[in-house]
Amino acid sequence: MKKLLKVLKFIIFASIFLLVGGLITMALWNSLIPLLFQGPVLTFWQTIGLLILSKILFGGFGRGGWGRDKRRDRCRDWKEKMGEKMKGMSEEEKQHFKENFKKSFTVNIN
Repeated sequence: MKKLLKVLKFIIFASIFLLVGGLITMALWNSLIPLLFQGPVLTFWQTIGLLILSKILFGGFGRGGWGRDKRRDRCRDWKEKMGEKMKGMSEEEKQHFKENFKKSFTVNIN
């Protein structure tokens, strides 16, 4: 019974969120895009489709894709890997590595 209640709450809140989000997006789109870019006026269902499409293209679903967590994990992994490499180096090797690293990211504009 509790599980059914949780599912019903989820459905209700998801529907409200979708309705409000769709209406806000539709209002913003219809007040800006036709005037600024001579674009089309969207219906509610077209707006919901646009939100879903933008979620697929830019947000992904769940923990997969290219979300903040993935970028943060890759950055942390890279820092840990570089820290381990630097621990095994002498001071001269560290200095040489840092100089080469800076050179590889220097842009020469002629």
